Amino acid sequence: MKKTSKVVLFSDVANFTYDKERDVTMILVDNENYLPNILKRLWRLFSRDEIYQPNRYQLELSGNYLELESLVVDDPHSNLQRRIYDAVFRILPEGFKIIKDLSTEDIVCVVATDELIKDAWIEKAHEYIDELNNGK
Repeated sequence: MKKTSKVVLFSDVANFTYDKERDVTMILVDNENYLPNILKRLWRLFSRDEIYQPNRYQLELSGNYLELESLVVDDPHSNLQRRIYDAVFRILPEGFKIIKDLSTEDIVCVVATDELIKDAWIEKAHEYIDELNNGK
């Protein structure tokens, strides 16, 4: 997962302005592809009633919220990791109830079995992780 794209910040896909007279932060979305992620993040921070959306590309919030420019809108690394874990747990046989996650920052590694996990399996998993880290 080392080669995933960098995180996308709100300021990367939108322009922010603050109107002092109206006390409103106006957000003009440049990249429509990120609009669902933007709205999802904003709905976590504010109620839907607090976000005025006069058209598809424009959002308005009462108050000065220019600090939202640093909000992470998309994290490809995290998205990929979540999708890999989803695939791993779908592939695991139903009887494999004993699971040990040995994942690191860029490597997903899961040892699973229907019996007790042996130390040799853990050691072998660490060997695979080391091999991947060393690029062999």
